[in-house]
Amino acid sequence: MRVTDQLQNIGDRSLPDADVSLPESPTFGIEKLNILVDGRPANVTSRPGALVRVHFDPAWSPKQLRIVAFDYEYASKSAAQGSAAGIDDAFYLVTGDAFPKWAAPAAPLAKGLSPFRKEQLDVTVPREFSVISAGLEERPRKREDATIHRFQISPAASRVFLIAGRYHEQLVRTKNGDVTFWTLSGLDTQAAQAAAAWLAATNAIFIQAFGPAAKNSRPLRIVEAPGALPPLEESDAGIAALSFPEGVLLDTRSFAQGIATEPVLAAAEYELAQTWFGWLTSPGPGAVNLTARGPCLFATLVAAEARGGEAARRTQIARFVAAYDQAKASDGQAAAQAQAPSEDSTREKRLAAAYKDALFWVALEDVAGKQNFESAVQHVLNARAGADVLPEDLRSSLEAVTGRDFAGIFRNWDSQRDLPRDFRARYSQVSP
Repeated sequence: MRVTDQLQNIGDRSLPDADVSLPESPTFGIEKLNILVDGRPANVTSRPGALVRVHFDPAWSPKQLRIVAFDYEYASKSAAQGSAAGIDDAFYLVTGDAFPKWAAPAAPLAKGLSPFRKEQLDVTVPREFSVISAGLEERPRKREDATIHRFQISPAASRVFLIAGRYHEQLVRTKNGDVTFWTLSGLDTQAAQAAAAWLAATNAIFIQAFGPAAKNSRPLRIVEAPGALPPLEESDAGIAALSFPEGVLLDTRSFAQGIATEPVLAAAEYELAQTWFGWLTSPGPGAVNLTARGPCLFATLVAAEARGGEAARRTQIARFVAAYDQAKASDGQAAAQAQAPSEDSTREKRLAAAYKDALFWVALEDVAGKQNFESAVQHVLNARAGADVLPEDLRSSLEAVTGRDFAGIFRNWDSQRDLPRDFRARYSQVSP
């Protein structure tokens, strides 16, 4: 990878240094890092976490432009490839944090960093590779044995993804839109048609409930990932999947089990919801009740209700309650914390938080009414597109739409170690 940033000091004082957050996740890191400032090797020191401090000599003066280039390679940390992986025939980056990010200067009264005006992503691959990325693609340029794909990325698409490979493509048209399958080998036509019909219908349900995820939507893409993905914690069948905007990565084991089987479709449906609650927006640091997992679980409930009515909705709620209780019973402190669990928390803590968040969204919908709730959520997603969402954003939107005070219900769900009693009583007569 080579990332080149052209930056301007927009503050009122010289900067002796600046911190950069490097790409990292539980399943991958980077190695062979080399940083250049204006073409010369940079003086760099390590900082806590995945930060490095780039020192400027001479200091970076106000209004001065600097060009900083990063060269590095991705390295897997585990057998399960996670959000970045590659083999000879394919590779992908679907982390949302694939590239270095500059931290705001620490100087007093610092203005911070202004949004980038444009991003250009060049991907050089063998000629027979297919490539999809964030942004708009220009006409590919051919070289002797390779093709350069160039994507122009707008500031709104701040979370970049990239998938490329020697894929077999199969396009399926449905009454709810097209679905494109990319597989490393062939795919049964009948299974592809059944899966496409289900997922296109799900996507239409999500658009109705949460609004369009992009101005120029693309066909849904279901892509076979190279290597093994980590199983979804929310999948009872241990299906492995990852999301990217308007698409889902499934590993070879999922395709072997059957792309149109219920466990695989359920996992794909959950990951598809990440287009709205993970890529279009993301939860702010420490945001309670807004972890991406909770709203995505709630989205699967919305899809179930659209297909099966109120009975299906209540059955799904009962399943969430049972899953929450099971996770909490496995870890007595799972639901006791007052903030969103970190990724290094126990699996039980993460699951308890996810299902409690999903049930909190059910409670909000009960109070606001379905139509008002959908309007409020759509307003938040539109207003905070490309940015973090905090609980106060959702609360203020709900209050604006309904004219009611939601402080009590937010405080009640945030403070309680368990589900509120009135909520349990409301749904106690339904079995999962």
